[in-house]
Amino acid sequence: MNVSLPGTAWKKIYSGRAFLIHRLLPALLAAGLLYELATQAPGEAFLYAIAPFSGGSWWLLSGALALMPLNWWVEVCKWRSLIMRTEAMSLPRAGQAVMAGVAVSLFTPNRVGEYGGRVLFVQPENRWFAAGATVLGNFAQVLVLVSGGTAGLLWLSHRLDWPGTAWLDHAVLPAYCGLILLWLAYLNLPRARVRLRQYRIVKRLKRLVKVDTQHWPEVSRSDLAWQAAWATGRYLVYSLQYFLLLRCFGVSPGFFDGFAGISLLFLLQTGLPLPPLSGLLARGNLAVALWGQFGASAAASLSATFGLWIINLILPAFFGTFFLFYVRKAKDSSV
Repeated sequence: MNVSLPGTAWKKIYSGRAFLIHRLLPALLAAGLLYELATQAPGEAFLYAIAPFSGGSWWLLSGALALMPLNWWVEVCKWRSLIMRTEAMSLPRAGQAVMAGVAVSLFTPNRVGEYGGRVLFVQPENRWFAAGATVLGNFAQVLVLVSGGTAGLLWLSHRLDWPGTAWLDHAVLPAYCGLILLWLAYLNLPRARVRLRQYRIVKRLKRLVKVDTQHWPEVSRSDLAWQAAWATGRYLVYSLQYFLLLRCFGVSPGFFDGFAGISLLFLLQTGLPLPPLSGLLARGNLAVALWGQFGASAAASLSATFGLWIINLILPAFFGTFFLFYVRKAKDSSV
């Protein structure tokens, strides 16, 4: 799919009203988050908004911003490593696809729109493969989130005075056994396609099964292990971003407690079947409740939480909307 544009096409892109609206949406969302912060803690909102610039913590904010390209570079490499099995794709083009997916997913529950944004950048015959590669990458990311969140929950249950947490002592072994089973199931996905066809009920549904398995990426355990490694690297990056933002706004839970709390919040966020904005507001309330256990104010907790969302989603979505219209105009010009 050729997406090169003639010189005059760039002006057409920028002059489109739809493009302008989509470029403004991320800014409007950011404004909505600032409004939510102001309503949660009206007396402190402005002070915490300018805190990184009025004190000596600006370098923490700079560090979180500097890690944003690394965060998405890891995600681009994770997705591209599978796409390259069926289609040659440069790193910049894979980056455009991932950013476009972020823009589309901004208003869909659990970011399911991410698939639709990415597949626009691959050949039509490879779109099922691209969607399957996204599923595998997200599955690996969820497994890492669940693993880290479970460890964080168990750690904090012994550090904080939470009512009704005595049962967690009895849940340690089942929790880790469940995680082991999930990881084993993930690493054995390559065999699932072969074994699935051995069941009689599957043979009766051969037509449906053929559709499901025909377009599934042909991957090995090594590929899945690399997906998990990329997912772990990305998890560490955006956990560090959140930790830096917490310190930037004066939340000091300590190193281990901080990362345990971050892991727990990410785990809870994963289980919320809400669009990103609604999920963020829910995560903001959870963050206030959690970091309040360490003496943090509502404004500080919300500033760090919303700041991470703006850095890692709003800013990439701002560029992703451009790539979406770039592809659309390129397709129109090639018709």
